[in-house]
Amino acid sequence: MTRKTEKDRKIQTSQDLPSPSINPQTKGDMARMNDTLARKLHPGRFPGMSSKMAAIVGCILDRQFTDPSIAALVNTSDGYVLAQREGDIGYNDFIGTRLDLELNWERLLGVAGLTQDECQLAKRKYRRHISTV
Repeated sequence: MTRKTEKDRKIQTSQDLPSPSINPQTKGDMARMNDTLARKLHPGRFPGMSSKMAAIVGCILDRQFTDPSIAALVNTSDGYVLAQREGDIGYNDFIGTRLDLELNWERLLGVAGLTQDECQLAKRKYRRHISTV
């Protein structure tokens, strides 16, 4: 049996750890929180939101707000984000820089009137849906 060193413990990222403040009692509670999050971030609430951002929000929340919709997002090694449309093969659509997308996502969360738990859930969904190549 090997003991974990302090260095080994630090390698774990926050994405690997459970979120202590999001603790729904049942699957129904989590479904309700997801529905509330989708309602609060729905592009219809934000008249200035571009259709590209609406598609990104839909992808992150596992909803379809646009047609065509975005199936997946990926960060490239040089700091850009590409999108795969639903039904496409490959990441054929250029979104922009990773930094711009992160700033836009944070701004959206800041004006959507989310609770702390909803904001944490939205951030977790963002991290889960945008992979890195």
